[in-house]
Amino acid sequence: MKSRNINSKHFERTPEGYVGYTSKLPRPSLWYGNPKIEGELWLQDFETNKMSHWKIASDEEIDGVRRWVFEPTAKTLKKHPEVEGLTITVIFDMVQDTKFARKKRAM
Repeated sequence: MKSRNINSKHFERTPEGYVGYTSKLPRPSLWYGNPKIEGELWLQDFETNKMSHWKIASDEEIDGVRRWVFEPTAKTLKKHPEVEGLTITVIFDMVQDTKFARKKRAM
């Protein structure tokens, strides 16, 4: 399984948390679009170097564009209370359409 670690410098910071677009995020192989196998990630904060664990909370489609919203786990909230109320939103503005990507989405 691929390491699901990503640095916060690749996301845009908003008052609600972080927003990332798949066309701009590194390692596109992390974002095939299967929430069962890609439903969690570790975020390393660029400024503090702290790692936090996030799990997918919702998978929605708005105007034909898929969005995943991640929330911090309970263990992360205990360890890093500063992330309470924040979310990570991944917007699938670019979806890979290769044979392997279709196979991953079908799993």
